[in-house]
Formats: sequence, C-alpha cells, structure tokens
Amino acid sequence: MKIFIGDRDGVDFDAPIKVNDKQKNNIIKFLKEMFKVVIVENTDSFRNDRIGDKFFMREWTTREYAVLLEIEDTNKVAEMLGRSWMSVNIKRGAFIPEFLTWTQNKGKDVLKDDTKKLIEEFMKEKQEEIISRRKKRKNIRQIEKEIEKLKDELENLNSEKRKRQIGLAIALGQLRNMTVEEFIQNKKKEINNKIFQLKEKLSKMKE
Repeated sequence: MKIFIGDRDGVDFDAPIKVNDKQKNNIIKFLKEMFKVVIVENTDSFRNDRIGDKFFMREWTTREYAVLLEIEDTNKVAEMLGRSWMSVNIKRGAFIPEFLTWTQNKGKDVLKDDTKKLIEEFMKEKQEEIISRRKKRKNIRQIEKEIEKLKDELENLNSEKRKRQIGLAIALGQLRNMTVEEFIQNKKKEINNKIFQLKEKLSKMKE
C-alpha cells in the first residue's frame, strides 16, 4: 500500500482500500476527531485524483463556510477542515465580505439568525445569479452571431453570383414587379432594419 502525503501532512491512499463495516466506522470516527467537517458520500466510481498525485478541487460546503465565519485563525480553520492555508485564506477574502454585505442588504443578523440557513440562502441566491448571467451571456453571443450573419448576407448582396441568382428568380417569375437593383435595395433596407433592432436589443442587455 502506498500513502501520499499532501499539504500540511494531509494523507491519501494511492488506490481504494477494502474495509468491513466496523473498519469503515472506525475510520470515520477517527476522521471526525481530526476534522470539524466530515461528509460521507456513497459513490459508484473511484476518484482517480489523489493528494500528492496532482491538484484537484473540492467544493466548499455550508458547514465549512460556517466554520470559516466562526473562527478567525486561518491556520486553525485549515487544520479543522483539512484544507490548505492558501485555500482558506483565498476563500476568506472572497466569501466573508460578500456574505456580510448580502446579510446587511437583506436586513439579516449573523449573530442572531441561524448562520447555516443564512449561508444556504446566500449560496442559493448566488447560484441563481450565476445561472442568470450565463444565460444572459449565451443570449448575447447568439445575437452577436446573428448580427454577423446578417452583415455577411448584406455584403453578399453585391456579389455577381447573388445578382445572377436574383435575376434568375425574376426570370422564372419567383420575384415580380421589380428589377435586380430594386430587390437588392429593398433587401438591404430589410437587413439594416434587422441589424438596427438587434443592436438596440444587445445594447439593453449589456446595460
């Protein structure tokens, strides 16, 4: 068996180990004595990334955020959560100011209200904002692509190939009561109007 040693003597096995229920419970009990937050997850697959092998991310939980708020000593939090000092320091600088501003705007009291419920509400609202921003960016990209497509169509109207296609359509009776130039001018006006409307919509979305 090979054991990897990571940041601040954190350890991990280089491969899954087989244990019975008693052994599993003893391991969990030991981990709970070492760390403030221990979460047991059932999985159908093995994690390939291991400490000491390569860096991998682990999402912060509500309970971990609560510990971050309760304890000011970064080293102590890192030890209790089994996270690196750098990870805790970065998260403290990013999470706490934003969370406290949010509670103030919501009229919440961190000292009196249920901290974990506040964090859950904050994270849910933040996740909804992230989804909303992603959807907005996607819509903006779609409109920008549509504008570029219309611009290409506008430019192609002046090509000889496009003029021959329009002339053929007129000769076959598919386009009536207009010349090639009249069709092109009307089409240009139509496309420019569409581009103008899309740019107006795009401008409002970016405000």
